[in-house]
Amino acid sequence: ALWRIIQDADVFIEGFRPGVIGRLGYGYEAVSAVNPRILYLSVSGFGQTGPFAERPAMDPVLQAFTGLTLENKGDDGIPHRVPVIPIDMMSAMYGFQAISAALYARRDEPRGKFIEVSLMQAAALLQSVRMMASYLEGGEILQGAAPSGIFQAEDGWINITVVRQFEWEAFCAAIDRPDLPVDPRFKERDDRITHSDLLYSIVRPIVAAMTNAQLSTRLTKARIMHERLNTYADFLAHEHTKATGIIAWLSQPGVPEKVPLPNVPGTPPLVDGTARAHAPVLGEHTGQVLREHGYSDRQILELGAKGAIGLMQTQATEAAQ
Repeated sequence: ALWRIIQDADVFIEGFRPGVIGRLGYGYEAVSAVNPRILYLSVSGFGQTGPFAERPAMDPVLQAFTGLTLENKGDDGIPHRVPVIPIDMMSAMYGFQAISAALYARRDEPRGKFIEVSLMQAAALLQSVRMMASYLEGGEILQGAAPSGIFQAEDGWINITVVRQFEWEAFCAAIDRPDLPVDPRFKERDDRITHSDLLYSIVRPIVAAMTNAQLSTRLTKARIMHERLNTYADFLAHEHTKATGIIAWLSQPGVPEKVPLPNVPGTPPLVDGTARAHAPVLGEHTGQVLREHGYSDRQILELGAKGAIGLMQTQATEAAQ
């Protein structure tokens, strides 16, 4: 069944550890021999070659291996894993990017190609700016600006980013400390970085004595970059999030309430109830795909009975009828 589908497929994607797909009989050479124009994407943890190639790997492992975990230290000095699976997400995006470009280029090419994406490669590219800076600066990235970062407010946390000189002066006015910009220890950016410990010891208590709303009012008026630290629920409920329409609320099989899914940048918004807004359950379209490739309902049931394919109960019932 798989060979029949491969004959007129555009893209073949596999995510086994290196060597496994070849042992199963579906390596690139075998697949491209049947369909020379196919685009073949292999996704792996540590890549197709090298001493770690056959190691199993997931997002947290690649965060550790590529330096991300050590770079993400908290105020307690302990390295922390980033919990939103950024390596998995970026690997998928880089794979999509590579296939999209290859599909476009293939119009003028007689053959398809083998495309490799690894979690390791995605993790490295995601961190490329910081990785280069760390290397060039001898392993310890220099502080770029002060005061900037996460501050404790009276009712939560807030990010405040002060970069340019006029922002520093405006920030000091906003927190009622116009004396700080004329203090020689804090006058220029390099001065503030040199004396950052002293500067933060002055600024943090001022910020801690104010609410997020009070700070936001003042900092917005002063045109200072800032934002309170939101939970996901805060973000989804925020008036700006709602006004921009970036979240689609979608009904999904087996889920008791609508699921919030961000619309993909550059594409039309998802509409609940349409095919684009539906995440298929495992095996939902197996029967449909096989019928499109010439299989009868009886043959589909036989494949299901042998365990060669998985069929939803509704599909098995429809085929039997």
